Amino acid sequence: EPASEYTYWLRAVNDTGTSPTSPSAAGTTLSRTLPAPTDVAVTPLENETFLVCWVPGAAGLHTVIARRDLGEAVPGYAGTVGPGENCWTDGFAYLHAFEYWVKHTDSPPTDESEWARSVWVAPPGYDWGYEQIYLPVVVRGH
Repeated sequence: EPASEYTYWLRAVNDTGTSPTSPSAAGTTLSRTLPAPTDVAVTPLENETFLVCWVPGAAGLHTVIARRDLGEAVPGYAGTVGPGENCWTDGFAYLHAFEYWVKHTDSPPTDESEWARSVWVAPPGYDWGYEQIYLPVVVRGH
Protein backbone atom coordinates (compact mmCIF):
# COMPACT_ATOMS: atom_id res chain seq x y z
CA GLU A 1 0.00 0.00 0.00
CA PRO A 2 1.50 3.41 -0.96
CA ALA A 3 2.80 5.69 1.82
CA SER A 4 2.26 3.03 4.50
CA GLU A 5 4.56 2.20 7.39
CA TYR A 6 5.44 -1.41 8.09
CA THR A 7 7.26 -2.92 11.06
CA TYR A 8 9.35 -6.09 10.72
CA TRP A 9 10.89 -8.58 13.13
CA LEU A 10 13.21 -11.40 12.09
CA ARG A 11 14.35 -14.69 13.53
CA ALA A 12 16.22 -17.62 12.07
CA VAL A 13 15.09 -21.21 12.17
CA ASN A 14 17.23 -24.21 11.20
CA ASP A 15 17.95 -27.80 12.29
CA THR A 16 19.65 -26.68 15.51
CA GLY A 17 16.86 -24.44 16.74
CA THR A 18 15.36 -20.97 16.61
CA SER A 19 17.13 -17.68 17.26
CA PRO A 20 15.71 -14.90 19.42
CA THR A 21 13.52 -12.37 17.63
CA SER A 22 15.42 -9.33 16.34
CA PRO A 23 14.66 -5.78 17.42
CA SER A 24 11.94 -4.24 15.26
CA ALA A 25 12.74 -2.25 12.13
CA ALA A 26 10.25 0.10 10.47
CA GLY A 27 10.00 1.34 6.89
CA THR A 28 7.60 3.39 4.83
CA THR A 29 6.62 2.56 1.26
CA LEU A 30 6.92 5.21 -1.43
CA SER A 31 3.87 7.40 -1.90
CA ARG A 32 3.27 6.92 -5.66
CA THR A 33 2.37 10.52 -6.39
CA LEU A 34 4.58 10.93 -9.48
CA PRO A 35 2.88 10.92 -12.88
CA ALA A 36 3.19 7.55 -14.64
CA PRO A 37 4.71 7.08 -18.09
CA THR A 38 2.20 6.48 -20.89
CA ASP A 39 2.07 4.88 -24.33
CA VAL A 40 4.54 2.07 -23.64
CA ALA A 41 5.54 0.63 -27.02
CA VAL A 42 7.89 -2.24 -27.79
CA THR A 43 9.52 -2.88 -31.15
CA PRO A 44 11.31 -6.15 -31.98
CA LEU A 45 14.64 -5.36 -33.68
CA GLU A 46 16.51 -7.48 -36.22
CA ASN A 47 19.27 -8.52 -33.81
CA GLU A 48 16.94 -10.38 -31.40
CA THR A 49 16.51 -7.40 -29.08
CA PHE A 50 13.52 -5.25 -28.16
CA LEU A 51 13.37 -1.45 -28.10
CA VAL A 52 11.08 -0.34 -25.25
CA CYS A 53 9.88 3.30 -25.46
CA TRP A 54 7.37 5.40 -23.51
CA VAL A 55 6.11 8.94 -23.12
CA PRO A 56 7.49 10.34 -19.84
CA GLY A 57 4.93 11.44 -17.26
CA ALA A 58 7.15 14.40 -16.26
CA ALA A 59 10.67 15.71 -16.88
CA GLY A 60 13.67 14.92 -14.68
CA LEU A 61 12.64 11.45 -13.50
CA HIS A 62 14.42 8.11 -13.65
CA THR A 63 12.57 5.22 -15.27
CA VAL A 64 12.61 1.63 -14.00
CA ILE A 65 11.89 -1.12 -16.52
CA ALA A 66 10.60 -4.58 -15.58
CA ARG A 67 9.62 -7.47 -17.82
CA ARG A 68 7.45 -10.54 -17.45
CA ASP A 69 8.20 -13.61 -19.52
CA LEU A 70 5.25 -15.55 -20.89
CA GLY A 71 4.24 -17.93 -18.11
CA GLU A 72 5.65 -15.85 -15.22
CA ALA A 73 3.26 -14.48 -12.61
CA VAL A 74 5.09 -11.24 -11.78
CA PRO A 75 7.56 -9.00 -13.63
CA GLY A 76 11.23 -8.86 -12.63
CA TYR A 77 13.67 -5.95 -12.76
CA ALA A 78 15.20 -5.43 -16.21
CA GLY A 79 16.90 -2.01 -16.15
CA THR A 80 16.90 1.68 -15.25
CA VAL A 81 17.49 4.78 -17.34
CA GLY A 82 18.14 8.35 -16.25
CA PRO A 83 16.22 11.57 -16.77
CA GLY A 84 15.73 12.60 -20.39
CA GLU A 85 15.76 9.05 -21.74
CA ASN A 86 12.52 7.57 -23.01
CA CYS A 87 13.78 4.33 -24.63
CA TRP A 88 15.71 1.28 -23.45
CA THR A 89 17.07 -1.66 -25.45
CA ASP A 90 16.63 -5.16 -24.06
CA GLY A 91 19.13 -7.69 -25.37
CA PHE A 92 17.37 -10.62 -23.69
CA ALA A 93 14.72 -11.18 -26.35
CA TYR A 94 16.04 -14.36 -27.96
CA LEU A 95 13.12 -16.83 -28.25
CA HIS A 96 11.11 -15.08 -25.52
CA ALA A 97 7.77 -13.29 -25.42
CA PHE A 98 7.59 -10.44 -22.92
CA GLU A 99 5.27 -7.92 -21.38
CA TYR A 100 7.18 -4.78 -20.31
CA TRP A 101 6.34 -2.57 -17.34
CA VAL A 102 7.78 0.92 -16.71
CA LYS A 103 7.48 3.37 -13.81
CA HIS A 104 9.12 6.65 -12.78
CA THR A 105 11.12 7.32 -9.60
CA ASP A 106 12.89 10.37 -8.28
CA SER A 107 16.49 10.26 -7.08
CA PRO A 108 17.25 9.26 -4.44
CA PRO A 109 14.02 7.28 -4.49
CA THR A 110 11.48 8.87 -2.18
CA ASP A 111 8.50 8.67 -4.52
CA GLU A 112 7.39 6.65 -7.53
CA SER A 113 4.61 6.41 -10.10
CA GLU A 114 2.22 3.59 -10.81
CA TRP A 115 3.39 1.01 -13.37
CA ALA A 116 2.49 1.40 -17.05
CA ARG A 117 2.41 -1.79 -19.16
CA SER A 118 3.04 -2.74 -22.75
CA VAL A 119 1.31 -5.34 -24.84
CA TRP A 120 2.91 -8.79 -25.18
CA VAL A 121 5.68 -8.82 -27.79
CA ALA A 122 7.91 -11.49 -29.32
CA PRO A 123 10.71 -11.56 -31.86
CA PRO A 124 9.80 -12.36 -35.48
CA GLY A 125 9.19 -16.09 -35.93
CA TYR A 126 8.40 -16.71 -32.26
CA ASP A 127 6.25 -19.83 -31.75
CA TRP A 128 3.36 -18.72 -29.54
CA GLY A 129 2.32 -22.33 -29.11
CA TYR A 130 -0.93 -21.97 -31.00
CA GLU A 131 -2.06 -24.80 -33.23
CA GLN A 132 -3.26 -23.94 -36.70
CA ILE A 133 -6.75 -25.26 -37.33
CA TYR A 134 -7.90 -25.87 -40.88
CA LEU A 135 -11.59 -25.32 -41.53
CA PRO A 136 -13.35 -26.77 -44.55
CA VAL A 137 -14.35 -24.28 -47.19
CA VAL A 138 -17.49 -24.80 -49.22
CA VAL A 139 -17.58 -23.08 -52.60
CA ARG A 140 -20.98 -22.81 -54.22
CA GLY A 141 -21.68 -21.91 -57.79
CA HIS A 142 -23.65 -18.84 -58.75
